[in-house]
Amino acid sequence: MSYPLALDPTLQFTAPGTSGEVSVLTGEATSDYFGVSLTTGDLNNDGQADLVVGAYGYNSSQGRAYVFYGVSMVTENATGADVTLTGEATGNQFGDSLTTADLNNDGLTDLIVAAWGYNTDQGPRLRLLRW
Repeated sequence: MSYPLALDPTLQFTAPGTSGEVSVLTGEATSDYFGVSLTTGDLNNDGQADLVVGAYGYNSSQGRAYVFYGVSMVTENATGADVTLTGEATGNQFGDSLTTADLNNDGLTDLIVAAWGYNTDQGPRLRLLRW
């Protein structure tokens, strides 16, 4: 590999060919588990990759998914997301896992968000979100 990798989130370094500027995203509160799941895709169909970050522990495990448009996002925390999706009820763990795909073959990227704890752990309940 010709680029640095770090498994320790406390490390900071610069990848070759970059100016040293780093986008750092943090969750809204302790125990939100912001970043437990991540996915990318062009959700707003602008030709740029978008980032989706899950936080299943948000608000007593109600859970959230945060959508950041564009590859050059600059924000300090989850509240700067372009779109915020929140689970239906406490304990749902919405945002536990995420993925993107064109499920209906319309040429647009769809977002799928799991809520593992839905209805007292009946889950997973999957929400398909189309832009």
